[in-house]
Amino acid sequence: MAERTQEECLAIFEKAGVTVGAVADVAQLAEHPYALDREVIVSLPDADTGRLAMHNVIPRLSATPDGCAVRRRNWASTTPRSGADWAMTRPP
Repeated sequence: MAERTQEECLAIFEKAGVTVGAVADVAQLAEHPYALDREVIVSLPDADTGRLAMHNVIPRLSATPDGCAVRRRNWASTTPRSGADWAMTRPP
């Protein structure tokens, strides 16, 4: 395997019917067709940065409401003491 590129190795495994996948870094994962098709990463509003990329809700079931907890206040200026410091946001 050390003598071949990642693409060559994946092609060999695919041809042999082996379930395998490449290890991806965060940038590669964010652009991977699997992650894009399944909306694995979502961009949500963030009080400090404007937007925050994070993993989408899992599992996403058809009859179960989903949402992501996001901060309402500037994290550096206050320590959250209750659920009132958080809000549920639905991914787009």
